Order: sequence, then structure tokens, then C-alpha cells
Amino acid sequence: MDLFAFQFSSLIFLESSAQVDSVRSKYFIPRSKLVALETGFDENRVIKKKESKVLGKPLITVLFRGGAQLEAGLEVLIDAIKILRDRSEIRFIVASRGLKVDGKNLKNVTVYDEYLSDEELWKLYGSADIVLGQLSKHARLHKTLPHKFYEAGYFRKCYLTSNLGAISTFIEKGLAVGFLGGDSQSLVEAITGLAKKKSLRNTLGRNLGNYYESNFSQEALVMKLLSQMSR
Repeated sequence: MDLFAFQFSSLIFLESSAQVDSVRSKYFIPRSKLVALETGFDENRVIKKKESKVLGKPLITVLFRGGAQLEAGLEVLIDAIKILRDRSEIRFIVASRGLKVDGKNLKNVTVYDEYLSDEELWKLYGSADIVLGQLSKHARLHKTLPHKFYEAGYFRKCYLTSNLGAISTFIEKGLAVGFLGGDSQSLVEAITGLAKKKSLRNTLGRNLGNYYESNFSQEALVMKLLSQMSR
């Protein structure tokens, strides 16, 4: 079915350059028919961006939000939270429906395992110093970019993710930080390293935000789509 649709299409839009390369090699589709058009982020969901301030002792807030799919690598995150349980300056927020964590023994994490409204979710983004992407070494990461990557760009947050696949291009450009996917100790080292470097976190967030505005914002993607449709 895919081959039939591809052969009779004038243009084929895919969500990443990695997918373009994959389709081109697998189905022998001319490169001129293949266009990477990223999914981006629905900016209309945000009424107004707000930064949440944490009073009292300065904390580094690490946010993970998303489902519990295999590529998410939640077991890696839980291991990292356990390792960092005595680091009082680092706290975790995990928004993942259905996730159960032993809150009695892990005081450094707040888990939201229920549905969150957009307003609640964007408030969590506002409080975050580091936003986590996918954490595993799952093969699916080689071709896709998760929605949370675009969200981190929109909110200008430091983005830390597994260094595998499609996201590696943006790590090389200095727009995100990578760690060894599936390795909880590597994740811990990346978090503690970023926790010490506020200026680096700010620079990464600013760079990703600027890149998002130029390449992944609704305006930029619409212009890209119209340009391809009119050629």
C-alpha cells in the first residue's frame, strides 16, 4: 500500500530527514518527490507563556512528560531518580499517565499519573530547567523526532535526550544535549553536569528556541509547505 501511494504521489511529506532517507532507499522514490516537513507544535494551545518561580532553596527541576512507550525509556529515568535521591538540589517532575513510583522512598520526584490540561502541562514546562526527551535506545528513534522536542523549543528549554537517531543532528548543532541512550548512569552524569552550568542551560534553551522559531514554528512550517506546493 505504501509503495502504491508513493508511486502515484506528486509530493511526499515526511516528518524528518531520516525518514526521507529511509523511504528513498527502501522504495527507490526520487529525491525530488520527498520533503521533510516536521510536525512542529500547535502553538494555539498556549494562551500565554509563563515562567514558574520556585521559592526557597534554588532547585534544578528536570521534567519528563509523555507516554510509557518502549522508546520513552522510563525504566532508565526511574533508575536515574533512584541514583540521585540524595541530591536535594535536583528534583524531578514526571507527567506520564499510569506510571507508578514508590513515593515513600523517592522524595525527589513528583509524579502526575493522570490527565493534565494544557494549562497544567505548560505550567510544568515553565518551572523546568531541563526537559527530557526519549531515553531509550529503541530503533524507532532513528527516524522520528518526538513532539516534546518541539515543545522544548517553543518554551526555550534545555533539552536532554538519548543521542540516537534523528535527534543526533540537533545535538551536533549544539541545540540539545545527548547521553548514551538506555544508560541510566550516563543520564545521571548529563543531568548533574547541566545542573552545575546555568549559563549553558540558558544558552541551549535560547539556541533551541531561536532555531525553533526559524524552522519549526507554525509560521515557518506553513511557509515551507506553501513553497513546496507551489514549485
